[in-house]
Amino acid sequence: TPGLQKFSVSASMPERVERLLEACLPSKLLRSTVVPINDLRPDSSFNFRALMMPRRRYFSFRREGQLLARLCEKQSKDIDSDDVHWTLAFTNSTFAGEFVESLVQTLYLCPMICGISFVRNSEWNKMCDSDKEGDGDDGAGLLANVTGSLPPWVSYLTFDNMLN
Repeated sequence: TPGLQKFSVSASMPERVERLLEACLPSKLLRSTVVPINDLRPDSSFNFRALMMPRRRYFSFRREGQLLARLCEKQSKDIDSDDVHWTLAFTNSTFAGEFVESLVQTLYLCPMICGISFVRNSEWNKMCDSDKEGDGDDGAGLLANVTGSLPPWVSYLTFDNMLN
């Protein structure tokens, strides 16, 4: 019929919700699968847990990994469903040292985590401009080693503006 418009949830979704979803699930492909806002699909769960890591320089992930393993174990006991998408997200962080090795060890302790994202957004340039003492090594090249070491259940890996 003329004048009939396609129903779109995103047109009425608050901007803060869009920003949250972009931070938790930066990959548009993954976001449309887990939380299909524009194109509703009955097989989508809309059920996800996003573990947002603090913005900082990571030399290792051992301490964080221990806490994360305990959190995942506790949370997974409280969840009855296997269709929950768990993702681990790093935004505007830098990496060095044994970060990759200790992150991979943690992922083997947390088999429910099936997605990881490394993102640099518009705030990254502002931080770099204000940090004149930085040595210039942000560890982005180190992250390339993650791809060959991931457990088989980690099927979503997002590098957004990381490997420039």
